[in-house]
Amino acid sequence: MQPANLLLLTIVLSMVAYGLGYARSRSLAMPMGGIRHLKSLPFYYGARAALWCGIPALLVLGLWAAFQGKVIQTLVIGSLPQEMLPASEGEASLLLSKISNVASGSLPPGFAEAPIVEAAERLKALREQSRMFMTTLSIESSTMAREPRKVWSIDFVTLPPFLMVDSTVWLAFSRSYAARFAAMPLTVWMYNWISA
Repeated sequence: MQPANLLLLTIVLSMVAYGLGYARSRSLAMPMGGIRHLKSLPFYYGARAALWCGIPALLVLGLWAAFQGKVIQTLVIGSLPQEMLPASEGEASLLLSKISNVASGSLPPGFAEAPIVEAAERLKALREQSRMFMTTLSIESSTMAREPRKVWSIDFVTLPPFLMVDSTVWLAFSRSYAARFAAMPLTVWMYNWISA
């Protein structure tokens, strides 16, 4: 999946997490006589769930996008025979450009040496694997995000199995947990950053 699509998926998952957190806090408050018996408003429970869903996925996505190109280039250059290894940065750039052209089909494989064609195949395979791993890790980090410490009692909620999420993370609320202390500082910081 392309990074732009993963970003949209992360936003959608965060909105779903917000809705689930909000609904869970309201349903927890109903038997007690309403939301006034909760330590925080349902908005904060929803915001906490959305933040713990979105931030890990965005961190994974950003770090992966930042380092993916250099790592793949190093692996492709390292797979070349010893006599073809570049001596300078300029030669490395020229060699990578040639490999990329063969991989994209701009340069027919018949016009390049056999090691360049093999490196182009390796480049295509590594890009495809990288895209698959980035997708998997990004989705997993958004659905399995956990807070560093748990200091509240957990109420378990069962979600449909097609969501494949750890429902004890997104929806772990109790009457005594004040979600505003987890969600409010980051929400205020984001508001100030956007309005600046």
